Amino acid sequence: MASASRCDHEVKVVVARKKFARLVNAAMSAVAATRNVSDGLNALAWSLPISEGDNIVLTDSGEHPNNVYPWLRQKRRGCKLRMVKRNPDGSINTDAMVEAMDERTRILTCSSVSYSPGHRADINRLGESCRARDVFFLVDGVQSAGILHHDFSLEPIDGFATSTSKGLLGLYGFGFLYIRPNWIDRLEPAYLSRSAIHHENGGHSAMGDHDYRLYPDSRRFEVGSYNLAGAYAAEASLDLLLGLGTKAIENHVLDLATHLHEGLSMIGIRPAVESCGPKQS
Repeated sequence: MASASRCDHEVKVVVARKKFARLVNAAMSAVAATRNVSDGLNALAWSLPISEGDNIVLTDSGEHPNNVYPWLRQKRRGCKLRMVKRNPDGSINTDAMVEAMDERTRILTCSSVSYSPGHRADINRLGESCRARDVFFLVDGVQSAGILHHDFSLEPIDGFATSTSKGLLGLYGFGFLYIRPNWIDRLEPAYLSRSAIHHENGGHSAMGDHDYRLYPDSRRFEVGSYNLAGAYAAEASLDLLLGLGTKAIENHVLDLATHLHEGLSMIGIRPAVESCGPKQS
């Protein structure tokens, strides 16, 4: 591949984006290539129209710091944070999250599976509650992408950020951001580069009209040059995951978790996550 051009290499980005879309049953146009989870979360944090007095709902613990700091910074815009306490076992208090929303709530965010101690969020309940209130439901999906089954045609998720360094079996420095298509026109990227602009000239350095047009899909969130090595790795690993199927992968993971849970219980060790085996409804 030493003789390949930049455009030749970037085909791998397109293919990786397409394969991730297949993995989560989403339109390819709804998926952007990013650097990591933080990149995707911050892209959303600064693209949503937020006014002074609006609020964001998230949990007070159990989230990775990278899904907390972007929201703390929103206080500079006069935005209020509603930090909901988790249940004593570390799981999300779904009822309290729903009750925390009101007419000024703009975003509700959580991880699909907490990085500590590993509880699954009730994505359907939270997403449906957000949808009924026109609240953007943003999910940090790095702990479940490639490990649990996702179907974005059925799950009421508006935004999903992940990297390829965990369950997607790829490298650090590459990831994906899914945006539900009906939100795209309401989002204005905080950062802008040639890769997000739609015009006929395909040259990487070609300047189009100053009256530019953003891509009418999630590509408007792509910034600068791609991590091409990350794209090559993701394209290959996604082949493996698609071949196995995420339903089969999830069943295997949950079987292993159940076996571990039962084994620890038999020797008198109480697992941190009581519900690690059976799938939560």
